[in-house]
Amino acid sequence: MWLAYGINPRKIGLILGLIALYLALQSFVAEYVINAVPSSATNWQVLLTIDVFSVKTEATIPTWYSALLLFGASALFVLIATSERAKEDRYSYHWFGLAAIFLYLSIDEGAAIHAIVADMIQQTPSVTGYGWQIVVAPLVLIFALLYLRFLLHLPSRTRNLLILAGVLYIGGALVVDVVSANQGVVDGGVTLASLVIGTVEELCKMLGLVVLIYALLAYIVDQDYVYEFHPPLSRYASDPYEAADSTPLANGTHTPLVDLQNAIRDIPARGLVVVVGALLIGLNLFLLSWATVEASVPAGAGHNPDVSVETIIDQAIGGDVQVTRTIGRFGVDNPKSSEVAGALLSIYHDVMVVNAASMDSSIMLAADALPFDRNSLADTLSARGVTEFIIFDTPAVRALVDESSQ
Repeated sequence: MWLAYGINPRKIGLILGLIALYLALQSFVAEYVINAVPSSATNWQVLLTIDVFSVKTEATIPTWYSALLLFGASALFVLIATSERAKEDRYSYHWFGLAAIFLYLSIDEGAAIHAIVADMIQQTPSVTGYGWQIVVAPLVLIFALLYLRFLLHLPSRTRNLLILAGVLYIGGALVVDVVSANQGVVDGGVTLASLVIGTVEELCKMLGLVVLIYALLAYIVDQDYVYEFHPPLSRYASDPYEAADSTPLANGTHTPLVDLQNAIRDIPARGLVVVVGALLIGLNLFLLSWATVEASVPAGAGHNPDVSVETIIDQAIGGDVQVTRTIGRFGVDNPKSSEVAGALLSIYHDVMVVNAASMDSSIMLAADALPFDRNSLADTLSARGVTEFIIFDTPAVRALVDESSQ
């Protein structure tokens, strides 16, 4: 079977952009609901379920979509690179280099390698945050210098679109990310302002990738590149183009030409979009109304402190905070928890420990500079219905660790 599809860059870019916009808006609704609804034994499963739409955590649907966009861009770079190589273009290796870079970025998006690098860098006492930005910023500068001549030789439309894509993606990944982190520190936790900024950050990155894919597809169309994928030519009795119409293969079979574009048009896409859109709007209206009702429930009414502490801390802390859960409650009578706290103090400047009344374990929060203090964390827990807990700030943790080691 011979498959054919005519590329429409504008339509593809519009669809990808609408998906990115939807995921950003869905993430904002999910984050608002998670932070407005007190966690309890009856609704924590719902909160964890809608958390898969969050753009502020790893291993979520927006992360998966970004990884797909990065991988798709890498594949398009490979197609263009092979075409430029066939023309013996002097910049063909630059295209291959871009393919390798975006392949790595897609892996990093899914595996969060940058977070590992950030943790390693932030072990340095002089570094107080933004560990991975410290590594990426000079790399971006070096990349810009190496690819400057390559960028200038491109057609003006392609060059302008690539610059726009880079500004959106790098601006979201570096600039807006720093603003989002600072807003979290100023607010002492998650607020509406920090949610908006964090959503804009990820939306900029996704839209930057969409613009990039549109630019590459438009370049392929402008250059009149045509790509075919078919079985080895040895299988054909004659020219593959003739075989695509009616010429039988060597084994007596035929390969009819299938126009994928016409086949896709036969799908009732407009009606499907209306139905799915109505369902999504209805679901989000229900979530928002449910969050409004649940947020009005008095603090502590039917709430499970254990579940609340887990969920609240997971959602309220910043991405640069190391979270460790230990067996047994932190204190001088639990040497193991003291050892863990001591190990964290040897790496990080700030270590805070939370013991909840219903928990037989402790939650340790560590960072070079925690984006909240003991009082703001206590206020956050209390506002979400957790009433029985003890928070050890860094001096208290250090004192208990020293006492346990004696």
